[in-house]
Amino acid sequence: MQKKDPTLKELETMEENLRGVARVFLSGGEPLLRRDFIEIVDMYAAHHIVAVPTNATHGLQHAKDMAGKIAYATNTRCSAPRGREPTGAGRSSWSAS
Repeated sequence: MQKKDPTLKELETMEENLRGVARVFLSGGEPLLRRDFIEIVDMYAAHHIVAVPTNATHGLQHAKDMAGKIAYATNTRCSAPRGREPTGAGRSSWSAS
């Protein structure tokens, strides 16, 4: 069973408990899918260096609002099984190399 995403109030409590921690990663699933993502970034960026591990889903949608607020966003990707290379767009098909 999947847990519900934390509320803004719960995230605020977490942020307060992290005061003094320099760098915070906002992650878990795809953080950019949250409608309140920029509010969360604003909350954490006030006291931390913020990083966002993401596969960039909705990245362009949030880029303008995130500019200057996060230290970096890391782009994650799936790697091919050893000995195989991706073929075709979207890396949904694999062929032996």
